[in-house]
Amino acid sequence: MTLGFSRSPSSGYGKPVAIKKSDHNLTNIEDKVCLDLDALMNFYEDVPDGIILDTAYADSRPGEEFDPAVPVIVGVHDTPGSHSELESILRTFAKVGCRTIAPTFPGHGNTQGLMRGFDDVFTHSTLERAMFLQDFLDTLGIEKVDLMIGVGAGCYPTLRLCAGVESSNMYRSMALISPWPLKRPRYEAHSDLLQSILYLWDRPFFRGPAKLLLPAYKVGSVRTVREKVTSAYLLGNLDLAEASSLAFTAVTLNLPRLLIFGGLDPEVEPELYLDYAHQLEIPPENIRAFKGKLEAPALPGALSFSDAGYNLHLEHPGIISAYLMHLVQLFRPHIRF
Repeated sequence: MTLGFSRSPSSGYGKPVAIKKSDHNLTNIEDKVCLDLDALMNFYEDVPDGIILDTAYADSRPGEEFDPAVPVIVGVHDTPGSHSELESILRTFAKVGCRTIAPTFPGHGNTQGLMRGFDDVFTHSTLERAMFLQDFLDTLGIEKVDLMIGVGAGCYPTLRLCAGVESSNMYRSMALISPWPLKRPRYEAHSDLLQSILYLWDRPFFRGPAKLLLPAYKVGSVRTVREKVTSAYLLGNLDLAEASSLAFTAVTLNLPRLLIFGGLDPEVEPELYLDYAHQLEIPPENIRAFKGKLEAPALPGALSFSDAGYNLHLEHPGIISAYLMHLVQLFRPHIRF
């Protein structure tokens, strides 16, 4: 499967919606891009002429060409979620001169197909999402990423890019915030119901009965039909064995890496996060608990918030940004708060 983006010549950048009128603050942009999917057995239909998507993303330096002297930070959002949930973390990096980018995946509300049926061709597998990100960055002309930040389900494609044979040279470091586990699905208790929903939803004639099952499908903050269907596909297409092997590959590549997790996550017990740290070969002595004062991390390292839950990127964005700045400074020592 190949995914390629080409900019729609008539669309340009669309109409930007600025958070602040500054070159170095995050800006929301809607941009039309063309997504080419080769026909594969595991996809719903052949789309030989490509797919036109209205893609929403945040970029602190919209329209600028890639500058090797400017650090690039890319954020990968959770499911459900969007690029807007990463703005509080990324804005800190933008203020100190970094270029920060965060696209929204298809099927998450902001990024939508421009023609009927375009939103139904995505399986939301890790490979598909990673290739979406890679080709999106290629479209923007990004040649090197100093730091990839994955949140929740976004940690799977983040791992895939940072440890992938075909893409690892592009990504210099990685941070995973509240990653979904490597040993079991995050919402394992709903696995049987999830499979029933997917079976029915893949057959449009039965989508009515599928909607009757959706109220019983309670997953995290998922509320709408779209969010439930997207999360169901994502969970149904997880390959945890691949994710574990990618964690191992990240270790063999000696990729600078940090893990951040909370001790009160309602769906993932601390032992699973510690197992994640073990698979990333983070020594136990490098796992620090935040106690009001932030210390420079030992790499590879991990930071735990014993009294916090899952949405750490929303609850402690300033602390997390300061912690992750140490990864950027490995390659850009001049960057300071």
